[in-house]
Amino acid sequence: MKRRSYKYRIYPNKTQIQLLNRFFGSKRFIWNTCLAWRSNIYKEFSESVTGIDFSRELTELKKLESYSWLKDTSTTVYSQALRDQDAAWYCQVKG
Repeated sequence: MKRRSYKYRIYPNKTQIQLLNRFFGSKRFIWNTCLAWRSNIYKEFSESVTGIDFSRELTELKKLESYSWLKDTSTTVYSQALRDQDAAWYCQVKG
């Protein structure tokens, strides 16, 4: 099977740039927060947890007023970040 790749150049307007920045910032926050949470549980209890486990924690986190800004981003962004981290985590732990 021959693989192809394509390059696209985008020219977002100001509103789109703000939206992309919000998505990237939120995803980075979720990635780093989940990584810290996951690492602490692994160090303290020698247990592996999944992105699904953190997703439950994220639901509770969104209820706190100081993290209400997490509601402004689509949950798809968070779900993909957690799936990506699951793949990376299990490659590191098992690899």
